Amino acid sequence: MHPLRTSGVDSRLDAVPYIGHPSPVKNNSTDERFILHVVPEQAGYNRLSELLFLTGSRNRCHEYNGHTWCDHLTNVETVNEVIDMKKPNDTVPASISYLLIETEAFQSQQNAQARVFSNGIQKCVVLITLQARNRNGEVVEFPDDLTKVNAVPHRQATGTWVSNKTPAPHGILPFPENTIPQTKEEHSKKASAEKHSAAVSAKAPKNVQTFRRYISYTGIPEGTTNQFAAQVVIGNTTYTTKSTRSDVPYGGDGLNGEFKSSFILRSVQPPQYATRNGGLIISGPIEVFSGQIGGYTTKVNNYYASLRYPGTSTAINIHPTTSGSTDDSSLHYNKATAFGDAGSTVAKKDIPNTNRLGQALNQALSTIREPRAGSIAVAVGAFSQYNESFLAQQTSHYSGATDVYGNPIRLAVTLTSTRPNLNPWKYELSFE
Repeated sequence: MHPLRTSGVDSRLDAVPYIGHPSPVKNNSTDERFILHVVPEQAGYNRLSELLFLTGSRNRCHEYNGHTWCDHLTNVETVNEVIDMKKPNDTVPASISYLLIETEAFQSQQNAQARVFSNGIQKCVVLITLQARNRNGEVVEFPDDLTKVNAVPHRQATGTWVSNKTPAPHGILPFPENTIPQTKEEHSKKASAEKHSAAVSAKAPKNVQTFRRYISYTGIPEGTTNQFAAQVVIGNTTYTTKSTRSDVPYGGDGLNGEFKSSFILRSVQPPQYATRNGGLIISGPIEVFSGQIGGYTTKVNNYYASLRYPGTSTAINIHPTTSGSTDDSSLHYNKATAFGDAGSTVAKKDIPNTNRLGQALNQALSTIREPRAGSIAVAVGAFSQYNESFLAQQTSHYSGATDVYGNPIRLAVTLTSTRPNLNPWKYELSFE
């Protein structure tokens, strides 16, 4: 008797030897033949006419008590061919055979520690790699569903955090791990993780899916760490990478449906960009205008504010599509200021227009001359006539823009005009 293949075949589809089988099909031949037995309403297989097409005209099929019997499948190869063609196209995931979580910045590193600014805008990019199989053990696709695949706390997480499928806004970059110095503890953990990176990456199979999730922190204190794992839900079964068993290896392979991998995400407080900590670099003054307005000489000087990561020489870019949200000016005697967003000619100012002085300065500061990409401009206008003046000294504020990591930029500018009746161009400008 020739054996039939059974691997991967649904148990509700049977190919059995004809001789001695209690079917209604009668055949007195002693030749070795086979019968294909199908239960359509149980197994969800196709109709009898389709089965006839598959087995060919030389084979005979009969319906009996709701079952379908096909005989005269005269060789094992024919039976196996029909079985293969009649297997259901099962694309439903039934189990997970590979599951790994890691951050994009530290791929293939065990328990890596990543960082994120706790500003609610920047996000840590998380990679969840998995392999799903159907009930027959075949690899199938898993849906990119947040409720079924996500990053979750390994234990209870501290603070306000979100993990979802939404990337950071356009132009917002991940944490600059390679440029912002690490603490001694962070450096030690990274060095330890790198020792194991080759072993983790070598085990990853080729036919896997990788899902991207994005974690943000909001208002979490500096240095707070949370450990995250992957979670995958199939029906009533939940798979995680939280296994604490010593015999479960680290990585995606797991053991008997248990998996072990995680990463730590450390909170970094948004930097305060100020001159006192080296985070705010001021260049200027640069004269960008000198001419007559209303019969009096008027001048405009520009200052440019750029960013450095406080305490380092690392330049930080300003996000090009964000801008200061309010119009504001510093006023004192015969002078006034205006802000300009990075690279923009639009002057943001609030200068009273009730007298000749105000009219002249509004005209002089109607636009930002010579803007610079990557720097916030502060323009100072001075009007040589001094019999009209803004007596009350005012400090102006710039806010609303962010750096490329989503951290807010706030400037306070104070203008002090000194004895304009003696020298209409003399003043002091301070930034904080």
